[in-house]
Amino acid sequence: MFNPNFIEIYDNALTSYHCKEVIRWVETQSLTRGRCAGDNNQTVVNLKVKDSWDIFGKFSKKNYVDLLIKDVLNKYTPFYLETYPSVKLMESWDVDDDYNIQKYDPCGGYHALHHENEGGQVVRRVMAWMIYLNTVTDKGGTYFSYYNKTIKAKEGRLVIWPAYFTHPHKGVVSKTQTKYIATGWYNFVN
Repeated sequence: MFNPNFIEIYDNALTSYHCKEVIRWVETQSLTRGRCAGDNNQTVVNLKVKDSWDIFGKFSKKNYVDLLIKDVLNKYTPFYLETYPSVKLMESWDVDDDYNIQKYDPCGGYHALHHENEGGQVVRRVMAWMIYLNTVTDKGGTYFSYYNKTIKAKEGRLVIWPAYFTHPHKGVVSKTQTKYIATGWYNFVN
């Protein structure tokens, strides 16, 4: 069925077991404060914009977590293309090798409305994806302002959407619960 907001949701894309495994793995890693785009497209830490703990992944490293997440994207991206076949008409694109896993402590979040292709270093982004690694029952979702749509943080849920100005979004902060997500992009190849 056609969805005019181009935001697709695939529940149980990653199993509960695998979500918990990814979170266990994240908790054994050295996390860094979340970075976001700042002035002049420089990457900065600004907790008023993005208050998170991140670990940066590369699918080319092919560790257990990389393989789990890449398998989900390989399985579900064709469903998105089936719903929106015109995406196949665009210049060559693929899943970006870089992605990150973010941990948002209570009251943390991506507070500012933003979209994933804001020019500069990220101009190659075509679409974005996100997998919620845990269920958050006290808010904790993602809000897309143009569509007045909030997507709830549900364990194993994959969300895919366009990276452009048509899809500004921000985190919906939970004051009481921690949220974990894996997120990344589909980029133009050239």
